[in-house]
Amino acid sequence: MQTSGTHDHLRDLSDESLWKAYVDGHDEAFAEVRRRYQGLLFRYLALSLNDVRAAAQQLGTVLCMAAAWRKPYEGFDSLKGWLLAVATQQVVPAHWREDHGLTEFLTDLKRREPVSAAEQIRHALADMKREERQPFLLVVAGGLSIAEAAKACRFTPDHTVRLIARACREFARSGVFSKE
Repeated sequence: MQTSGTHDHLRDLSDESLWKAYVDGHDEAFAEVRRRYQGLLFRYLALSLNDVRAAAQQLGTVLCMAAAWRKPYEGFDSLKGWLLAVATQQVVPAHWREDHGLTEFLTDLKRREPVSAAEQIRHALADMKREERQPFLLVVAGGLSIAEAAKACRFTPDHTVRLIARACREFARSGVFSKE
C-alpha cells in the first residue's frame, strides 16, 4: 500500500515533464495533473455552462478524455491550454447552434433582476454571443494566451482578438464593474 507522500516528487515536476511521465506509462502522474487543473477546469466549465452540476459531470468527462489521450499535446504551448481546449470542445461543440440548451435558461435569467455582483456577471456572460463568450472565458477565467484561446476555439488569433475585444466592450457596457 502506498502512503500519501509516495508521489510527492511529482509536485515538483513542470507540466511538460509531468505529462511526459504520464505518456511514458507512469499512471500516478495523471493524479497530479488532475490535482493541478481540476479547480481551474471546474470554474471554466461552471462559467461556460452556468450550472454547477453539469460542470461537475463535464469535468469528469474532460478528465477521462485527457487521461485516455496518453499522447503528447501537440499544437498547444501548454498543458493548461490543451486541457482547456478539451473542455471547450466538450462543452461547446462546433455544430451547436447559439441557443442550443440555453434558450430557456437565458429567457429566465433575463426576466430576473440581478441582485448580486455574481448574478450581474452571469447576466453579462449570458448576453454575450457564444463565439465571443468562449475565448473571453478562456483568457479571463482560464488564463490562456490569445494564441492558445484561438487554438482551443479553432479561430485565428486575429479573429480571437476581435471577439475578445467585442466581449470586453459588451461586458463593460453591462455595467457590472461600474461604481454605484
